[in-house]
Amino acid sequence: MFLQTQRKGLILALLLLVIEKSAGSLERTEERTLSLTGKYSWELLFDIDNTNNSGHIIRKEEYKVSLFISYDQLLSQVNEYAHKAHVGFESGAKLEVVSVSMSSGFESSVSQKYESTTKNHEEKREELTKTSEFDVGPNSKLVLYRLVFNGPGISYVTDTLSSTPRNISDVIISCTVKAKNFLKNIKVVYTGEGDAASKPSNSLVEVDGWNADINGGFDGDHVWLVPVWTTNPAIAATSIEVIIQRRENNRYSNLARGAGGPYRYLKMITDSVSNERITNLKLWRSKDKTSKPSLEGWKGWTGDINADRGGDYLYICWKTMQI
Repeated sequence: MFLQTQRKGLILALLLLVIEKSAGSLERTEERTLSLTGKYSWELLFDIDNTNNSGHIIRKEEYKVSLFISYDQLLSQVNEYAHKAHVGFESGAKLEVVSVSMSSGFESSVSQKYESTTKNHEEKREELTKTSEFDVGPNSKLVLYRLVFNGPGISYVTDTLSSTPRNISDVIISCTVKAKNFLKNIKVVYTGEGDAASKPSNSLVEVDGWNADINGGFDGDHVWLVPVWTTNPAIAATSIEVIIQRRENNRYSNLARGAGGPYRYLKMITDSVSNERITNLKLWRSKDKTSKPSLEGWKGWTGDINADRGGDYLYICWKTMQI
């Protein structure tokens, strides 16, 4: 009998390990490096004509130097490129940029700003006005061009001026990208009563670190929620509903197993009309009925999972992105 009990325990542990690994593997998306190009061009800045004058003229001219970097623009161009180039991601996948780097030779200070700004998913604008003095000789003219650089998510109007513009090689911009994860489903995982230590490592956590056991405070099994992810937004969830009913439904997993009372289920909602998809979710546990996840920036949340059975107020809250 003792050996039989040990064998059952070992089988249960192995099953839980398989569940953790299979669910966790869906969270990891392969990274790929895309090579995009940034291009230099010359634009006319000044055309000072002194051809009808036998003397020198001295002109002071103002011109602006500017830098604009945008993660959103970079992301848009990366997704457009990946879609056209068929780089191996699932159809419809939305990419996010992990990192960028420019080929050597580009102005290092600007390259560093580009890499840090896009890494932090930010936008940067810089502009300054410069004044230069130009001496145009008798019966001559001065045509000046300035160097401009445009690439994915960056526009840089430099202070490099020339009367004889030359061709400059393109800059290779290496973008490491991965497909964005969207919530597809939530797997309900049970561990035996008193076996909280077997909680899946990739289960949902509570916003403030409180108990993430859905059955916490009640009898029955420990109940953990493990998100299942997809890179295909067409099959991803737009919201989540809590269903509480007296009749059992074998299509769903009971969140209150062993605790008695009504059955409590989660239902994923996929609204094809909506352009929002869930990308981040956590549990929200509170003893205060008036405390809502919106206070901390969460986009949506379920009804109270513990409704009509006492205990804490417990919700799943989430954030979304537009597809």
